[in-house]
Amino acid sequence: MQAIDSSARPASGFSLNAASRYLTVGAGVPAGLYKITLTATNAAGSASTDFYVEIANEAPKFSSVTDSYSIVGSGTVPLGYTLTGTAPVTISAQILDPNGKTATGVSVDGAFKTVTVGSDVVAGTYLLTLTATNSAGSDKANFYIEVKSLLTAPTISGGQSSYELKDGAKSVPLKYTLRGTEPISVESLVVMQGDRVVEYGFWLEGSVNSLVIFCDFVGLKDTFSVKITFRNAVGTGSYSFVLTLT
Repeated sequence: MQAIDSSARPASGFSLNAASRYLTVGAGVPAGLYKITLTATNAAGSASTDFYVEIANEAPKFSSVTDSYSIVGSGTVPLGYTLTGTAPVTISAQILDPNGKTATGVSVDGAFKTVTVGSDVVAGTYLLTLTATNSAGSDKANFYIEVKSLLTAPTISGGQSSYELKDGAKSVPLKYTLRGTEPISVESLVVMQGDRVVEYGFWLEGSVNSLVIFCDFVGLKDTFSVKITFRNAVGTGSYSFVLTLT
């Protein structure tokens, strides 16, 4: 058997099973028109005949697609799919956020096999579309990436350790940074005078991120220990400081 391509050059990747009369074309044979010459020989001589085999490009095709994924907070997950088609096949990716806009903080690796979600990505469902293209056509596959908020208890940082109410002032804004899974609420306000709990005369106003403490004891000069406890669905966190009335 002899195989030549359309430029009359010898071609490889073809094999013949003479007994079953099957011609096998290998996976790496480029598309095109090939001339296959079969020669039969015995003691009396030989004879040849020609066959023409046209190998067409196979358009890309996604199959065995796993289309739904879930990530808590941030991380990387492998994409499950099989892609067939005649090489070379190019792949492009589009990622849309829950509002249908181009997403930021979500990316696909260079081999289009994993998707990574950054730590600042807003919770919601993101749509990743892979498009595979070659000279014979194209195909698409959609993947839905659900990003869930990482649940964390309230934490307080950068809090000022002491405050002062001067000359009869009744309130002072508190300075701190509150983090955690929302919604967060104030669970309790505990004010101590020495080892005694002060049950009235102090209260809080404002949002949980910018509270103001009020005191109704005008003219009193003393020092109090204050503890504010915040709560959300995960747990609690507290902020303690000293409040001095002068």
